Amino acid sequence: MQVNLAGNLVGEIPGNRRLHEREKALASRLQLLYSCAMGLIHVSDRQKNVTYIVWDGTVTWDDWIQHVQTLVADPGWLVSSRFIADLQSVANSSSIREDQIDQATTVPGADPSRLAGKRGAVVARQEFRRATRFSDLIARFGTATVVFNQLDTACIFLGLDLEETLRQLDGLRAQLRKGSR
Repeated sequence: MQVNLAGNLVGEIPGNRRLHEREKALASRLQLLYSCAMGLIHVSDRQKNVTYIVWDGTVTWDDWIQHVQTLVADPGWLVSSRFIADLQSVANSSSIREDQIDQATTVPGADPSRLAGKRGAVVARQEFRRATRFSDLIARFGTATVVFNQLDTACIFLGLDLEETLRQLDGLRAQLRKGSR
């Protein structure tokens, strides 16, 4: 599968049928919505030069702004040139207002060097519109972010291995869920 710079599917790469099957399996797992609060979590892999971010379950404004502050203070974030944020398993983020999306950009915007030159992919379904708004807002700091509705296309865009990315994101999601019990 190939994507253009706007994140649109433009073709098929031979031999990627396995990716489609894996995406379908992931989508079916994510159909379960969780009523308990989960939150956000991230990990930076300095060796691979990427930060993995997961939103899961119910995410509130307080969760998000606290996580943004934690993220931009993380030394791993500072040296990572790429990030992938998986918002596919968000069950509820209704407490985050439109004006707060704007406000969330002020934290990293206080020091634009924390965003400059980064390339990001956000994988979102029900949060697609909000994620696109946020990516448009942080573009002014020199961050190139594209919002996708498929993990495999996001991985292609960033040059990440799909299987490794799934392991990282699933591991982070499991940590969140374990911690919320």
